[in-house]
Amino acid sequence: MVVSCDYDFGAPAALAAQAAGKISFFLCAESIKAGIQGVGPNSFSASVLAAVQGATMAEWSYTKKNSRAYYRLLDTWTEYNKGICDGFDYMLPKLKEAKLVGSDTSRTTTPRSPRRSPHQ
Repeated sequence: MVVSCDYDFGAPAALAAQAAGKISFFLCAESIKAGIQGVGPNSFSASVLAAVQGATMAEWSYTKKNSRAYYRLLDTWTEYNKGICDGFDYMLPKLKEAKLVGSDTSRTTTPRSPRRSPHQ
């Protein structure tokens, strides 16, 4: 069964496929959960793990752009975002002069989420 690209949206269908003994396939989910570690042994993704992308971004900016000071903003809305930061957190200590100068956590508000009025 081909399920939604993103783990957060495709997981329910993938878990149903797993329970029925069927194979599920995410076309582009990048969370480690979109596979054996999360859904189960019958689930796979065709994409590169988000943590690999986060580590690559840190290393690329360090070597190609000579960045040394970093600020990490983790948006906890999706597993993809968490994975990017996991990879970044893994790579940064391996970069000799790189330094985390600050970090923050936020959560994206989706269109279906209630929005507060500026007057509340």
